Amino acid sequence: MAGRLRAALGRDDASLLARARADVRMGLALNPPACLAPLNRAISALERLPNGPEVALLLGRALRAKAQVLTGKAAHDLRARSVAKLRAMVDAPQTTAAERAMLWAALAQAWMPLPADAGDADLSYRQLIRAQEAQTEALVLPSASAHLAMAEILLALCRSPLCPDARSLAMTLRHHLQAVRSHAPEFEDEATADALDSAVLGLFPDLSDPADR
Repeated sequence: MAGRLRAALGRDDASLLARARADVRMGLALNPPACLAPLNRAISALERLPNGPEVALLLGRALRAKAQVLTGKAAHDLRARSVAKLRAMVDAPQTTAAERAMLWAALAQAWMPLPADAGDADLSYRQLIRAQEAQTEALVLPSASAHLAMAEILLALCRSPLCPDARSLAMTLRHHLQAVRSHAPEFEDEATADALDSAVLGLFPDLSDPADR
């Protein structure tokens, strides 16, 4: 009876998850501060649900998105919660290979530097290295989106003043862009790949030589 009552009120797990899914989509689509209300609703609902791959993915993304808006310790605390939630499901024995690849990809995004990290080149570089390591795990199941995400991480590393061999990373980045195109991606992915290629050639014009590709 209690279960039926909860369901009637829309508070059973399936309803909570559906509402949280919609709130995460809304929060990611809105600019601050309008994004905070749906993100807060999603986080509150997801934290009441048993952890699972989709719950971890949604919560990780919602926490990361909220961290983007905040500053200082509050932003870093949210990033830590996002990473912890995702990592718990990555390590769960019941997680499938496909789910694990999606979780690693989300973890890579969770590690990316926040606006709150601006001005701290060392911290930003370490965050990018963690993101690169996580995205490498995601590429166990290669896809256009996975290669594209790695290219974006590598471009950020190339721009870091602490990167010891940016040119070598730029060459690796272009290999990932070739992989994006070979996976017959959607037009939007190809357009993003072209933009990343232009950006890296802006850093290293000599890489336009076919011998260096």
